[in-house]
Amino acid sequence: MVERVQVALTPVAWDRLTVGAGAGYATLVSVPLAVGYPESTPLYVICVLLTVVPLACRDHLDFRAACLLVTVVLVPMALCGMFFGLFVYMPAALPLVLAALPTPKRYQRQKLVAVGVVLAAVLVLFAIQFARF
Repeated sequence: MVERVQVALTPVAWDRLTVGAGAGYATLVSVPLAVGYPESTPLYVICVLLTVVPLACRDHLDFRAACLLVTVVLVPMALCGMFFGLFVYMPAALPLVLAALPTPKRYQRQKLVAVGVVLAAVLVLFAIQFARF
């Protein structure tokens, strides 16, 4: 006989999943950019590593602070690095900001779904545009 165990994710786990969605987006965007423009690969690696930094924090307050700090660094870096293709990392800041904001427990799943839909749409648009070159 097999018992079914239902595991409920805490709000902290949902926030980490949200940041993970942003990190996954940054990784998926980096691959074609690194193949197309190998001379700028270190910049792409830095952007991916920046999006992963909050996941290293153990305390939830540190996690939120790291999310906001990475957003403050990532957005100007993406704007200044527009000529290197870094503007595509701008949507990766959305999950970081949303993970830093307190969300009622009942809306955690909806927040993650909304982030996933937005990042998937941006990823499809990026793929269409990148395929034209």
